[in-house]
Amino acid sequence: NEWIGYSIAAGVTDRQTTDFAAAFDDMADLDGLSAEDAAARIRSDDIDVLVDLAGHTLGSRLDIFAHRPAPVQAHYLGYGSTVGADYIPWLITDHVHTPPSLAEYCSEALAYLPNTFMAAGRVAVPEDIPTRTQEGLPEDGVVFASFNATYKLDPAAFAVWMDILADVPGSVLWLRAANDAIQNRLRAAATRHGIDGRRIIFAARKDRADHLARHRLADICLDAFGHTGGVTTLDALLAGVPVLTVAGESQSARTGASILSALGTLQWIFDDVAGYTAGAIALGTNLDRLQDAKRIVRDQVAVAPLFDPALLARHLNAAFRTMYKVAAEGRTPTTFDVASEPA
Repeated sequence: NEWIGYSIAAGVTDRQTTDFAAAFDDMADLDGLSAEDAAARIRSDDIDVLVDLAGHTLGSRLDIFAHRPAPVQAHYLGYGSTVGADYIPWLITDHVHTPPSLAEYCSEALAYLPNTFMAAGRVAVPEDIPTRTQEGLPEDGVVFASFNATYKLDPAAFAVWMDILADVPGSVLWLRAANDAIQNRLRAAATRHGIDGRRIIFAARKDRADHLARHRLADICLDAFGHTGGVTTLDALLAGVPVLTVAGESQSARTGASILSALGTLQWIFDDVAGYTAGAIALGTNLDRLQDAKRIVRDQVAVAPLFDPALLARHLNAAFRTMYKVAAEGRTPTTFDVASEPA
């Protein structure tokens, strides 16, 4: 196989783009090209399978795909949900992220991966962790955390988090830092829910290694509702912190469920908010159970398919081969399952 990457970032050159460039056999910059010219460039490379990683996100270039520069075009990972465009006939997903109740609303045929559609590797977490005092946390009490971006913090989830704090005495909620106005509004919202705003602690921005290390100070991570965590959930699990999530009604509300399913911790995937709330309180008020939960996470991270990128690569290759065969034979794309261990 030959792998060619296409950069659509507007003049961005950073560590991530450099790493990607090193991983591909070739890397082409499409920034500044019209959709027609970009499609012509891709067509000249004789691409068999073209994968969109952006979907309907900022800076995406779905207009290039509209020119159909490759015989197989699929969406995967970056947006994660149906794109709703006839020129992208495939969506790569998994059965938890896209159950039958949602599959019927997808415009694409679905390529179901056997574990999760999320990509994750076993990143080493530094052993040298800061103290609670250094992170502005109290010396005692359970630390609930949610490091999701602030745009994911919907009022319904925040209200539930305040209910959890109310029922777990001495606990705090550790959130990702934002600007002063946002932090003040969140603390004011806590006060309206009857919670002392000082029980909301904000984590300053740090590089990934330091951020992973301080995760060990958290006891339980609480997932958002409408737009659940991806990398934030993976980081918590790598650090040995249990994550609780609700399997919501949309694909973006089911990413956490997909991740925890592939980790093998189905007990922390809840069907409703009531179960999620009770589960968080049960862990937060029983330190022995909480320590068992942390041990379970550590044990599962070491063996679960969630953190096996080589396995994911084999599954993706199997999916691409099936898609290409469908196109080569002139057949209409139809949903299929990738075998759990392709030959």
